[in-house]
Amino acid sequence: MNWRQTILSICILVFSLESKPLMAQETFSFPELNNSIRLPSQVFKTTISNYRLTSIQTDYFNSGSWQLEKAYMYRYSGTRNHNNIDFVHLMDYGENPNFDALEVYGGGNDNWMLAETCYKTYDEQGNPVQYEQISNYPAFTAKQLYTYTLNDESTLKESVYHWWSDDELVYIPASKTSYSYTQSSLTKMETYTWRESNADWQLNRETAFNYNDGGLIEMATFSNFIPINPDVSREMYRYNKNGQLEEVLYQKLQEEATSPVWHNLDMTIYTYNEDDLLAEILLQGFFLDSWRIKERIIYSYNGTGLLSSEIHERYAAGQLLNTFQYSISYNEHILPDMVVVSTLEDNDWQDICRHRYSYENYEDAYFLDDEYAVYNIDIQPNPANQHADLIVINDTSEEAELLVHDAKGQLIYKKSIALYNGPTTIRLYLGAMTISNGEYFISILASRKTYTGKLLVI
Repeated sequence: MNWRQTILSICILVFSLESKPLMAQETFSFPELNNSIRLPSQVFKTTISNYRLTSIQTDYFNSGSWQLEKAYMYRYSGTRNHNNIDFVHLMDYGENPNFDALEVYGGGNDNWMLAETCYKTYDEQGNPVQYEQISNYPAFTAKQLYTYTLNDESTLKESVYHWWSDDELVYIPASKTSYSYTQSSLTKMETYTWRESNADWQLNRETAFNYNDGGLIEMATFSNFIPINPDVSREMYRYNKNGQLEEVLYQKLQEEATSPVWHNLDMTIYTYNEDDLLAEILLQGFFLDSWRIKERIIYSYNGTGLLSSEIHERYAAGQLLNTFQYSISYNEHILPDMVVVSTLEDNDWQDICRHRYSYENYEDAYFLDDEYAVYNIDIQPNPANQHADLIVINDTSEEAELLVHDAKGQLIYKKSIALYNGPTTIRLYLGAMTISNGEYFISILASRKTYTGKLLVI
């Protein structure tokens, strides 16, 4: 199991702990919808690396017309190509988040107000190491900070949550989660709370994972240590022959007259259509020795296999409480351009709100949006078929990083290099890179400047 699968498993478990229905193991999430709709990742596998989200506008249907209420604006550095998942906040755009700042505006129309700003900071390898969220609403202001520590394999080792103290004007640690691995598979998560009285971390939750022969999680056991007597629960996973998740059973350990006994709590069942796409999720609760339906999600796809709608049915005491539908339309790049949310009333769908998405071309943005994004690498010869010399003029001697991306924005070559005060020539041997003919983008990342160039291989 690689680190992406491991982190994805973490995400799945986090959702289940919050008593939310689990989704398919590979998902594409829009955080601004509060996870009300999560699209299967196969929809985006061939396109998400070329385009990235720039804005979302949310409209509410009121008095017979759409009224703009909120806007999310995403800003990017323009020089990064992060090929990692945002593993803590589930803001996961395929495998290329490239997410640097999010601005949330409220009010609508001519009365926009900046209500919230989020920033992400990366290390030299493009791994997120810090996430800061600043809220500025009329009634209150708030700041919070998450910091991440990775191990030598660039896998998440520890995440710490801090809250902002207006009195001391500093961030104060509040909680942290540490992660343990065996051969790149997550085996344990430990969550701690900061105790100011003791000036120390106190363990309050532990999660242990077991895997089957296929490297998939087959059981996760959760132990809470507050109060002192542990509160223990577990989830057990069952998969079909294709490795797709079919069932998750949630149980809690309770003391009986003679010994502890596992009692059923909830069960989530996944079914798939003839194309192996997720067709339905059924969440049931165990009550009075029988299973009762709590929620059902039904997925529909268009003729090309893209998700076209989700229907969410919510139940109370086994009776249907309400029904919501999320209808998805796509642009010419097969990316969602609108999600319309409606509710079923008197056998008729009534629109509630809609979310409109805008994107920018990933390739253009990567090389043209940064303040240094000019083609300032002298490449000789160009076009080339055997080797190419990359010539740059730097203002100091330092270590830098050489990156080569293909036309789809995929990183295909990475190397640490030395730059000198003045001209530096780096020879790129094309045969050693096993690349085919086509257009490639060269980046050299120095401490204070980014050099870029375009190479044609023939």
